[in-house]
Amino acid sequence: MKRMAIFILFGFLMVTPSIVFGQSDLFEIRTPNVLIIFDTSSSMNMNVDGAPVGAGLAIGVDGQSRVYEGGGDHPQSKLFMAKQALRSVISGLESVNLGFATYGQRRQEKWRGRFRTCKAAVPDRKWCEKRYWRWALTTGAVDGPRYANDFSANSFQDFWGTVHKGVSVGYRFKRTQVVWDKDGSTPLPPHSNLKKKNIDLWYEVKSITYIPEYNYYQYKYQSDPYDYYTYEEKVQSIENCNSCGSDKEKNPFPRTWTGGFRTYFAGEDEYENPYGGDPSKKNWWSCASNLQVGKPPCWDYDYSWRTYSGPQGTACKTQGTYEYVGPCYEVSEYYYPIGSSPPALPFDPVLRPHTWSYFKIKENGWPESSQPAEYYPARTGVPEIDNNNFFFINFPEIDDSLNNYQTREQIKILLDLTPVENPETKKWHTKLPVKTGSVTSNTIESPYTPLADSLRLARKYFGSYIFTYKGGDAPTQANCRGNYIILLTDGLESARFKDGQPDYDAAPEEARALYELVKDKHGKPCGVKTYVIGFGKGLGDNLAVLNNIAEKGGTGKAYLTDNVDNLKNAFQEIFEAIKDNYSRSNPVIAKDGKSIYKGYLSFPGWNGHLLKYELDKIDEAKNIFRYEDRTWDAGQLMNAEGRGPVYTWTQTKFEPTEVDFVTLNAGMLASDLNRSPELDINEDGKKDNQDAQTIISFILDPGLDDGKYKGARSGNWKLGDIYHSTPLVVGPPSMNIPDNLFPKKYSKFREDRKNRPTMVYVGANDGMLHAFGEDGRERFAVIPKNLLGKLRNLRTDHQFFVDSSPRAYDVYLSKGKDEWKTVLVSGLRGGGNYYFAVDVTDPDNPNVLWEQTDSRMGYTWSRPEIGRVRLGGKEKFVAFVGGGYSDPNDPTFDNVGNTFYVIDIEEEDSSKRILRRFDVGGKSNKVPGGATAFDRDFDGRVDAVYFGDLQGVLWKIKIDGQEDVKNWQLVKLFQSDGGLPIFYPPAVTKNNQGKVLVYFGQGDELNLFEKTSTNSFYEIWDKGTEGEKVWRKQLRPGEKVLSASLIDNNTVYFTTWEYTGIEGECGKGMGRLYGLTTTREGKTGGLAGLTILDTDTNLWKPPVESLELGRGIPSAPIIVVRGKRQWIAYSSSIRSDEVRLIGPVPGGGRARLKSWREVF
Repeated sequence: MKRMAIFILFGFLMVTPSIVFGQSDLFEIRTPNVLIIFDTSSSMNMNVDGAPVGAGLAIGVDGQSRVYEGGGDHPQSKLFMAKQALRSVISGLESVNLGFATYGQRRQEKWRGRFRTCKAAVPDRKWCEKRYWRWALTTGAVDGPRYANDFSANSFQDFWGTVHKGVSVGYRFKRTQVVWDKDGSTPLPPHSNLKKKNIDLWYEVKSITYIPEYNYYQYKYQSDPYDYYTYEEKVQSIENCNSCGSDKEKNPFPRTWTGGFRTYFAGEDEYENPYGGDPSKKNWWSCASNLQVGKPPCWDYDYSWRTYSGPQGTACKTQGTYEYVGPCYEVSEYYYPIGSSPPALPFDPVLRPHTWSYFKIKENGWPESSQPAEYYPARTGVPEIDNNNFFFINFPEIDDSLNNYQTREQIKILLDLTPVENPETKKWHTKLPVKTGSVTSNTIESPYTPLADSLRLARKYFGSYIFTYKGGDAPTQANCRGNYIILLTDGLESARFKDGQPDYDAAPEEARALYELVKDKHGKPCGVKTYVIGFGKGLGDNLAVLNNIAEKGGTGKAYLTDNVDNLKNAFQEIFEAIKDNYSRSNPVIAKDGKSIYKGYLSFPGWNGHLLKYELDKIDEAKNIFRYEDRTWDAGQLMNAEGRGPVYTWTQTKFEPTEVDFVTLNAGMLASDLNRSPELDINEDGKKDNQDAQTIISFILDPGLDDGKYKGARSGNWKLGDIYHSTPLVVGPPSMNIPDNLFPKKYSKFREDRKNRPTMVYVGANDGMLHAFGEDGRERFAVIPKNLLGKLRNLRTDHQFFVDSSPRAYDVYLSKGKDEWKTVLVSGLRGGGNYYFAVDVTDPDNPNVLWEQTDSRMGYTWSRPEIGRVRLGGKEKFVAFVGGGYSDPNDPTFDNVGNTFYVIDIEEEDSSKRILRRFDVGGKSNKVPGGATAFDRDFDGRVDAVYFGDLQGVLWKIKIDGQEDVKNWQLVKLFQSDGGLPIFYPPAVTKNNQGKVLVYFGQGDELNLFEKTSTNSFYEIWDKGTEGEKVWRKQLRPGEKVLSASLIDNNTVYFTTWEYTGIEGECGKGMGRLYGLTTTREGKTGGLAGLTILDTDTNLWKPPVESLELGRGIPSAPIIVVRGKRQWIAYSSSIRSDEVRLIGPVPGGGRARLKSWREVF
C-alpha cells in the first residue's frame, strides 16, 4: 500500500538543524487523493451563457489570434476554459495524488483524407436557355415549428425578440408576417420590385419540454394555417439551338411554358430590374446561347475529403475510383456511449447503464458483471493504448510525496490546448490533440450529464482502494489521509429520472454515501468529500441542487463560476482546502468582539493564509468556523489583487533609512541581499547587481521565471507561511492615559486618530511583517534589514524569518519628536536574534524606527510585553523581552539566551537602547518565552514583570515604583517541581483578597514526543520577594502546556497536548482544554471549573477539569461572546483554518487577560 511519509514538519527542510529553532512538530503527512470528474457533456461546447459557439477569430492560450473551429475547440467555449483553468492550477500542484475521469467517452477511430476522382467525359453540345417565372398559391401553410430555450418554466423570448410571460401549453400570441403580394389580376410581376404585404398570424405554444442536459425548457410553437403566394423562377433549355435570334416570341422560346411559367421580350424594358437592381438578376429574361466542346474521360480531377472509420492504415489509401493524394488526419469521435445518434447505443439499466469513463466494453455493453472485481486501479486512459476511453487516469498507488508527478503530467496531456490546424478547413482545433498533429473533435454530442452515476461508480472506486486493494489503505481507514472528489459540471442531473423528471436527490445521496464510506471513532463521517464546481450560467434557478451535493458530500456548498478566472480561483481554493493546514498561531478577537482573525499555512507549498471570521455573519448554531465561513483570506486576495508596497531599510545604529524593496533599488541593497560569499543567483556567470534584482523579484513573486527560484514554496502563492506568528489587530487609539503626564495630551492624539482604519499585522516566513486592512488587502509589508541576507536561501529551501508575534502600544516619543505614536515591536522567533520596531500610527505611511540585538540574545521567541514606567521623574514606555532561545546542550551557546531585557522604545542609538540586561540562571539556561507585565495598583504603570525559563523557574522583575532601572530587582519567585521548562508567559490576576496570583504551566516545546515527564500547572501567590504554591495540577505523563493561559470568571483556562503515538491519531496526539478554579476568599482553587451550559435544558452541566479536543496541538484559549452567551474559542495545529467553540461557559463576556485579546 502507500508509503507512510513521516516528516519533522518544520525542521526537515532546514539546512540548520531544527533543534536550533525548536521546531520539532512531528506529524505523519499523508498525501491526499483527489479524483477530478470533468464534465464532457455537449453543453460544455457552448459558451458560459449557454449559446452555441461558432467558428471565428479568437486568441488562444499562446496569445496568438487564429480562426478557431466552433464548439469545444473555441476559446470562448466552456470546455476550452475549463481545460485552461484546471491545467493552469495543477501545473504548480505538488504532493497531491491526482486522478482524472470524464463522463463515459468511447472512441470511434476515424481518419479523413484528401482524394481525387476522374471527371467524366463531356459530350459536344449546343443549347439555348432562358429564365421563366410564375405565381404559385400555397394553402394551409404554417410557420414553424419554431423553438425557444429558456431557464424559466413559464416564460420565453420568441424568434423576433418579444418576451412572453405566464406561458403554458396552448398559449397564443399574434405576430405580423410579410409575404409576397400577387398584384391583382395582372399576370405580370410588380414593377421594379416584387411587392410584399403584411398578414396577421396567430401562434400557439404546442409543448414545453424540460431538457435536463442544458437545464432549460424548450418551447415549441407554430402558427395557424394560412394561404400565401410564392414567386418562383426556373431556367428552361432548348437543345441544339444555334442562336437566340431576335429574342421574339417563339424565336426560339415561347411566351409561356408548361406549368404556367411566363417570360418576356427584350423590348419590355419596364421590367428590366424586377429585383431592385440585383446585379445577379439583371437581364434575367434574355436568351443565352451556349456551346460546349466535348472532352474525353478523366480530362480533369475532382478533389474531395473523405472520412473512413478504422485505423489510419486502412483509411488513408486509394479505394476504388478514389485515389488518395493526401494529407490524412485523424478525426476520431469521442462520444457518450448512450444516445440517439450512431454509433451510440440505447440505454439499458443492466447492459448499458449510465457511466463515467472507466468502463469495460463487452459486446456493445458494459454491465457491472463485466467490470473487474477491484475498481481500483482502473485501466488507465493513457493515449493510444485503450481504444474505449482515453479519459481516465488513476490517482497513483505511490504517494506523490516522492515528487513523481506522473499522473499530473498525464492529465495535462488530456487538457492540452496547443492549437492544431485543420489541413482541410484551415481552422484551428484545440479539443483533444492526444497525438502530434492530430485534429480530433467530439462531434457526436452527449445528451446526458450523469452526476449520480459518476458518483456511484466513484464510490466503488474509492471503496476498492480504501478497503480491499492490497489489503486496503490503513491511513484512510484511520482517518489520516484525505480523499476527495472535485466534480466540475455545467449542468444538472440528466441521466437519473423519477416520475418522469430528473432525480435531483440522486447525486446528493451518492455524495453522502461517499462521505460515509469511513467514519471516525465517534461515528462521524470522514470518508470521501465531494467538492462541486458549477460552471456557466446554464444552471438557472436550480443552484440549490449543486449546493445539496456539496453539503451531503461534506464540503458545505458549491462553487459557482462563470468565467475562466473565477474557475481558476475555485480550483485553487479547493486545492488549498484539501491541503493539510498547520499553525501554532493563536486566533485573536478584535476589540469590538465582532471578528476573529486566524493565521496558518497550508502544506505542501508553505502557502500563508490569514482569515477573517465575522461573528454576526455566521450562524449562531455553528460551533466550528471553517474556511467557507470566512469573510476573506488575505493570501487569496494577494494572489488575485497583488501585494502592497514592501519596505526595508539601511543603517541601523541611528534612525534607519527606509528603502522601497523594488528592483530599481537593487544596487542600494545588493551588499545586504547577496552578502559574502556572493553567489551567482541568476546563473548568468556573473556576480553583480542583477543577482540582487533576481532576489528581490523572486521574493515578491515566487513564480518568477516559471518557478525557477521558488524552492519549497508554491510558485502560484505570494503570501509566505504563517506558523507561530499570532496576528495583531490595531484599531484607533483607545487607551486611557492621563493628559497631565506628558507634554502633549493623549486625549488629543486619540481624537485626532479616532478614524484610523483597523489593521491586522502578522509575521510570515517570506521575510516580511505584513499589514492588512479590514478588507483583507495588504497595505504594506516590512522586511527587517537583518533578514535581507537570508532571503536568497528561499530559492532552495524553507527557512524561518518573521515567525514571532508582534505587539503594539501607544507610546510618547520625547527625544526630538514630542509626539504620540503607535509603535509595533516584534521578534523573529526562529528567524534570528533581533527585535525591530515600526511606527504604524499612519498605516499609509509606516516608518521604521529601529532593530536591536545583543551578543547574549538568542533567537527572539518572546512576544514583546510593553508598558509604562517612571524613570528619573519622567514617564517612559519600555519593552520587556526574554533573552531568547539557543541550544542548551551546545557549550558554544553558553550565556546566550539566559538574559532578560528592558528596551527603551524611543531610543534611536542602538548602543543605549537596552536599559537593563538581567542575567537569569546559569550559563546554559534560556528564557525563550514571553513575559507578563502587571499593574498591581491600577495606576497605569508596571509594578512587576513575570516570566519563566527552561529550568522551570518563575521569575519576577520587581519594580514597585523604583525610578532607576538599576534598582529593579530580579526575584526568583518559585522553582517548579522537576525543573521542567516553562515556555509561555504566565497569567496574573489580583483576587478579592488582594493577593497577586500567578499561573503558569510546564511543557517542553523542544521534546514534544517524550511520554514520561510529569508536567504541572501552578497557581503561585506572589508574596513580594518569594512565591508560595497555592495549588498544583499534575498532568498525565507526557502531557504538556504549550500555550498561554486565560483567566475569566474565577476560572483559569489552558490547553495541553499529549503525544499518544496511536496510529488512529496519525501522530498528532491528543489536545485538551482545562478549566480550574482560581483561589479567592474562603475558597482555594484548583478544582474542576470547566462548566458548560446544556442548551437543550438551559441548565449548567456539572463542572469538569478538562475536555478532550482531539488531534493536534491546541492554541491558547480566547473568550468569544455571541449574543448573551460566552464561549471558549481555540484552534489547532492541524486543520488550522478552523476556529472551534466550546460552551457556552459562565462569565461576563470579557477576557481579563490581554495577552491574547488585543487592546487596540
